[in-house]
Amino acid sequence: MVIHMIRTPKLPFFQSCASVHVTFLTLAGMLVLTIIPFTSFGEALGFVALPLAYFAYLIPCILLYMILVTSIKKAYVRHYGELL
Repeated sequence: MVIHMIRTPKLPFFQSCASVHVTFLTLAGMLVLTIIPFTSFGEALGFVALPLAYFAYLIPCILLYMILVTSIKKAYVRHYGELL
C-alpha cells in the first residue's frame, strides 16, 4: 500500500491509479500472503494463523494509515511545492 500512497501527489485510487500490473501485484500479494498462514505450507514454514477477529482491527488501521500518509504528503507538497 505504501507504493500506492506515495507514488503521486494526487489522491491514490481516485485521482490517480497505478498501472494494471502494479495494482494486480499488490492485490495478489496481499491475498497470497494473507492466506499462507492458514495452509499446511504456512504451518511448515512455522507461520501461525491469526484469529479472524484480528482483521476487524487491521482494516481500520490500514485506512487510518492511508489517511495519515495522504495528509502528510499533501502538507509536504504544499510546503515544498512538489513531491520529491
